[in-house]
Amino acid sequence: MDHDLSSEDPATRSVLRTTLATLPSLSFFSDRLREDQANLADTRRLFYLCRDQLKIMRASFKDLDPDRLVDDEKLRLHGAGLLQTKWWGAEHAYFSSKGQVKCGHFFDGPVTERCVEFAEYDANMYCLANLLAPRSSTGDFHMELMKDAIPGATLAVATAKMSESSFQSMKFITGNISDVSGSFKQDHFLWKLIEDSMVRGHQSDHLGELMEKKVFGANRLGDQVYLWFAWPAIT
Repeated sequence: MDHDLSSEDPATRSVLRTTLATLPSLSFFSDRLREDQANLADTRRLFYLCRDQLKIMRASFKDLDPDRLVDDEKLRLHGAGLLQTKWWGAEHAYFSSKGQVKCGHFFDGPVTERCVEFAEYDANMYCLANLLAPRSSTGDFHMELMKDAIPGATLAVATAKMSESSFQSMKFITGNISDVSGSFKQDHFLWKLIEDSMVRGHQSDHLGELMEKKVFGANRLGDQVYLWFAWPAIT
């Protein structure tokens, strides 16, 4: 994990995306199943994680399964309901931290036009969940998907109640800094993956402009911390 995401090395970003988005939770539930401690909900969660891990890996490493990737790149609408089904009431794990997911409003309509794009959207959702799960003061976090809250975009919002110290660590991680070390490094990579995705998804070379437009970000209102990203809407 000592690579610099600003190196513009696609292989580095691909490795980080596949190891930090879904793999920590996949490992957690695999261990639970192996220890014969899993219930039906855990098995269901493991199915979604395995499917998403493969999908994210195919999108990240183009030569991994080129035949299946051709199918992933075909025009095929993917709706917000697919995400709601997966996240509704789910238990989420990020290494040793766990959180219960509560879903709010999920708009009725398509999110992406191709499976390969949906894989990237999926990875971004996992990144938000991974950042919140260790910091939630109540052990749960909230997810919503909204359309047109930002004109011309679909908005994914993840929310959790958070202490002041946890919020300060979040501010540090999501700040525009390049030199992060110690326990914050993996979480900073998660945020850099979202930044990288926003540049690609919005076809922009100017990360600063996207930040100014609040296309993605983190904020606190009262004791609630909000993380979000906007994805270009299907027109």
